[in-house]
Amino acid sequence: MRANTYRIYGKTLETWNHEMENGRVRTYQVELEYKEYDAAGDLVGVGSEDFSMDRYHEELREAYVWIWDGERRNKGGFRWFEFEGRTIYRRKDVKLIKDHYKRVYNAAAVELRN
Repeated sequence: MRANTYRIYGKTLETWNHEMENGRVRTYQVELEYKEYDAAGDLVGVGSEDFSMDRYHEELREAYVWIWDGERRNKGGFRWFEFEGRTIYRRKDVKLIKDHYKRVYNAAAVELRN
């Protein structure tokens, strides 16, 4: 990974499973596609990356993207956020991810919710 870049992960390309003694199937590794952006928001690469399930839960976060346009408010006068979709990103890149979605949706505020 390059300096000052961040990745947004997409769909699962491959999963590796293992059947346990009791007959239950357990996923132990996944391959995710990603798009890599620089700090200015320009696309600098695409690819895929493998994650063990331990590493997946430790390094990545799945969140719902909610944006506020800077104007719309509800009847109580509170900001009215609109749902825009789901994203997967590295936990350490949360600020870069919020800035990315501010640019993409021309939003005044972005919240990444579980």
